[in-house]
Amino acid sequence: MNRKRSLTTVLIFIILIAAVALCFSSCGGSEDQKESEPASTLRFDSIDDGTSSVPDQTTAEPETTQIPDTIETETEPVPDTTVIPEFPEDHVPTVPEDGAFNGCLFIGDSRTMGIDMYGALPGADVFATIGMSVYHVMTDVVTVDGIGDVTLTQLLASKEYSKIYILLGINEIGYDFDYTARKFGELLDLLKENAPDSKIIIEANLHVTATRSANDDTFTNYNINAYNEKLRQFVDNVKVFYLDANQLFDDENGCLNEAYSSDGIHLQVEYYIMWGEWLASINAQN
Repeated sequence: MNRKRSLTTVLIFIILIAAVALCFSSCGGSEDQKESEPASTLRFDSIDDGTSSVPDQTTAEPETTQIPDTIETETEPVPDTTVIPEFPEDHVPTVPEDGAFNGCLFIGDSRTMGIDMYGALPGADVFATIGMSVYHVMTDVVTVDGIGDVTLTQLLASKEYSKIYILLGINEIGYDFDYTARKFGELLDLLKENAPDSKIIIEANLHVTATRSANDDTFTNYNINAYNEKLRQFVDNVKVFYLDANQLFDDENGCLNEAYSSDGIHLQVEYYIMWGEWLASINAQN
């Protein structure tokens, strides 16, 4: 009897040890995670033609956006001497003349595609796709008219540009600003290395309408303004410049005019044309 009891005790002891070992094995810490880009970006998958509804978005839970209280820069930027055209209220937009953007490259998302789609970037090369972001722009293959399917690095190796315009950010608003700004800085480094003689113009992200801003936790004008300010840290007005087209399209409250957009985010056709006309006037004078 005692022997059986002893054997039983030993077996129970062995089972307990095995159970504890299994627990440590399955619950142990994982390897340190490497920094990686967000799994997916919030993409606006339409270009407003005046009839579209709110664009579809890739369903993804964005990381908490870190809104910066202040923007720190290493040095004060050189005063900007860019000549900004002003249009009267009754101005009728016209497509810029052929060749208005010869020697220019536009990098962007659906908003840049909208300007190009309606013929308002004549002569420019356009490296843009719906949903483009700083997380993908340096690695994606894009079809560029007259050139073919290329990465950004391949495109820069094939041609020289006098000016490079960048409009990226609306698809990144839902993610950490510091991380996104770091990726934007990497894009600028790539451009400076591969296009050392090009002027780089950062375009401010357009505001959304007051209605969209009030009913969206992420795509608010507060967040857009904060992100635009984050981009200003890269501006020196020697190599890198900044253009803000919001003055064209804002209402008196600093929101995208409700009459200019049917989805609260993208412009209707005539205002894409006005945007291109405005850019062409600046491009010709600076």
